[in-house]
Amino acid sequence: MKVKKFNDFQEDPLVSIIVITYNSSKYVLETLESAKNQTYPNVELIISDDCSTDDTVKICQEWLKINTVIFKKTQLIVTPENLGIPGNCNRGLKHSEGKWIKIIAGDDILLPNCLSSYMDFVKEKKCNFIFSFPEIILEEGNEADRIKKENAFQIGNSFFYKRAQSQFLHLLTQGLPMSASTFFFNKEEIQKVGAFDNRFLHCPL
Repeated sequence: MKVKKFNDFQEDPLVSIIVITYNSSKYVLETLESAKNQTYPNVELIISDDCSTDDTVKICQEWLKINTVIFKKTQLIVTPENLGIPGNCNRGLKHSEGKWIKIIAGDDILLPNCLSSYMDFVKEKKCNFIFSFPEIILEEGNEADRIKKENAFQIGNSFFYKRAQSQFLHLLTQGLPMSASTFFFNKEEIQKVGAFDNRFLHCPL
């Protein structure tokens, strides 16, 4: 693999990949490897652990010893208190320096061109927040389980032709029909609304 050099970082805005973990030892290595394999050159990696009781932190520490050079900056944040998903996201966000933010859980995998595709899109469309649909990977289960999970993220083209107020009402009454693990957003914009609300203890990642 070609090692990214720091002088490659000057032309592209810094993107922060924030990996939030909690007892993620079974899958976190695959998650971290997918972050390392990004084709986008200017990336920092923040791992925010929410008081794991398994070997997640140890695994991340060992991986970082070998792979820190790949990123502009890396940081592993540990805490003695479990704050839940929103609190863990906010902790990672607080420590990030990127203009753009990609948050994933410790059992998610990014395609190699993920960040490059997102950055190309936001530059072309001049937007501050985008999402995409995930590819569902099941360790166990049958085809019906996969279809059920994929259908949970179907939103329908008609949604995008509604006025903003109607879209908001749809989200309030019918839930969030998108995977949080596919969100990509400008850090300044999410800070304007106070980041993640700790009153809601769970959001799917």
